[in-house]
Amino acid sequence: MLDQNSQVKLNPKLGKENKLNYFQVESQVKFLQGKVLTVIDASYSDKEQRKAVKDLVKSAFSIQLAWILQLCAPETKIVSRDQIQAEGLDVDTIEAEAIVD
Repeated sequence: MLDQNSQVKLNPKLGKENKLNYFQVESQVKFLQGKVLTVIDASYSDKEQRKAVKDLVKSAFSIQLAWILQLCAPETKIVSRDQIQAEGLDVDTIEAEAIVD
């Protein structure tokens, strides 16, 4: 397992032309999120407290995914559901590249 003092040898064949694929990263982050939520389920017996912690974790993961999307595709405009609705558009039918709750 890596810690803050671990050294990682980078593959010299990987250059700047290799971009992160957002959807590959997203699937890994969501997998990790599921694992964390499972640990929370096992850690809290109080239903309200468990839900509150899970909501905080989901929000944190959602925010990080939005930042990752910006890193992978800087031309992507990230908007909130409120912004979409304020423009009179239907959130469920719009083709948005990223919608953040």
